[in-house]
Amino acid sequence: MTVPGSAFSPADPERAGVLTAFPLTRLVDSGLDLGRAQRLLAAFAGGQDWGLAAEHEAGALQDLLADAGSVSRTALLRRLVATRAVAAQAFGLPPERRRELHERMRRSLADLVAEVPGLQLVEVPHAGGRLHGLLATPGTVRPAPCVIIVGGLDKWGPAFLGTAAALIERGLAVLVIDLPGQGTTLFDGGLVADAGIADAVVASVDWLVGSPAVGDRIGVWGNSFGGLFAALGAASDERLFACCVNGAPASPVVPAVPALRGLLEALFGLSDEAALAGVLRAVSLGDARIGCPLLVLHGGADTLVAEADRDAFVAAGAAGSRVLEWPDGEHTLYNRAVERDALVGDWFAAVLS
Repeated sequence: MTVPGSAFSPADPERAGVLTAFPLTRLVDSGLDLGRAQRLLAAFAGGQDWGLAAEHEAGALQDLLADAGSVSRTALLRRLVATRAVAAQAFGLPPERRRELHERMRRSLADLVAEVPGLQLVEVPHAGGRLHGLLATPGTVRPAPCVIIVGGLDKWGPAFLGTAAALIERGLAVLVIDLPGQGTTLFDGGLVADAGIADAVVASVDWLVGSPAVGDRIGVWGNSFGGLFAALGAASDERLFACCVNGAPASPVVPAVPALRGLLEALFGLSDEAALAGVLRAVSLGDARIGCPLLVLHGGADTLVAEADRDAFVAAGAAGSRVLEWPDGEHTLYNRAVERDALVGDWFAAVLS
């Protein structure tokens, strides 16, 4: 078995597909430390169950917590939450198994929230149910501008704690929200996405506007499929002052890869291909116009998002668009995460000030 850069090369095509979707850079971007990420990939490539391999690493972190001081405890809890979030991300796991692994992550997340001032679990009313999220505030005297972070098909919520930290360092509050079909909103509440997915972004803005914890200048940052949802939300709600789209499809279609199609089926709660194709057409960017400042991120090595997608979002920026592009950038810029978060954080801080 070899490790060429960030990917293994096992003989099993299904495992090879998972490892292609989960390069080392993605795991580190999601909050795993390098050593644990390497061991997880090696164990899975060697034939172990993804969830069991991730839980083995989580168990080692859990053991360390017993003797940890307060500062070390918080750092270890962040790693534990990230590891358990990754455990539930791999596609191909049965729904019950994903739900079980996700619930373990939620328990660890509750422990983290109890340790960190300014961090709280929140519920946003929407469509007769609840969107589950994590609100982090910077501890400033005045309510801070806030950025809503939206994930994609299988990377949600706590996987963006590192990105949220970069925004908090710049004096911004952050709401990491699970939209319908994502994370706790899906596993706990059963809400799935539909053609009105932009309404969930609007519901998040409604909730923030009514919250004394944040200011009245709000932006949204969507990643992967979440970038499309963020753009649709920004086109629908003039209360959003800034929008960042990171590695998103503008006109999604039903993918040929079964694993990716399965993720879309779970997101929308659909198993019929024609119905799935119809809802994807309904959530396409189309002729939507985004009135607030728009930042579009693109990686030249992204195998899931084309330059045509990038250009479609740029064209939708009614108030002008800015593009940040890395020629070697992977999907959502996993391999440029530090630079990505710093530059986008600076942009949001300037636009929302």
